[in-house]
Amino acid sequence: MAKYIADISAVSYLRLRVSGCIWLPIIDVISMPQYGYKSARHWLEKRMDVDHIKVFIPSKDYEVSKRFYSQIGFKGEFVSDELTLFENGDCQFFLQNFYQEDLAKNFMLQVCVKDIEAAHSLCEKATDKLKISDVSMEAWGKVFYLWGPSGELLHITELRKF
Repeated sequence: MAKYIADISAVSYLRLRVSGCIWLPIIDVISMPQYGYKSARHWLEKRMDVDHIKVFIPSKDYEVSKRFYSQIGFKGEFVSDELTLFENGDCQFFLQNFYQEDLAKNFMLQVCVKDIEAAHSLCEKATDKLKISDVSMEAWGKVFYLWGPSGELLHITELRKF
């Protein structure tokens, strides 16, 4: 568990410093009892210890979507007739044989890469994409947008090193 330093200010707010460098959002200590926590320390001890999160991506045509994600560098592993686990490095997601148009057209995922130009070149070659944007520079790094075969939007980003 991460080491932390608690600093309670005059206005009863708690700031938590994790691993010596990251400040978590301010937590109102006064409201903690209403959520069942006796103190900030109790909150830290009782919180869910998340290892990782995997998203479930919808697919209009399951076979086309499996091919698309393979084309852009993900390796698929059979889970069931309705689910494929895709991975690239330590990153994983599930592709599901399920489609609901409103969900798919509002689905967005940020994919962080180390080399945006190489990623863009690879994604341009994907035959099952709906659309791809040019690479653009933002204050936080570089990005291009890639629409998958079901209308899902991937934000492919190379974050700026600070």
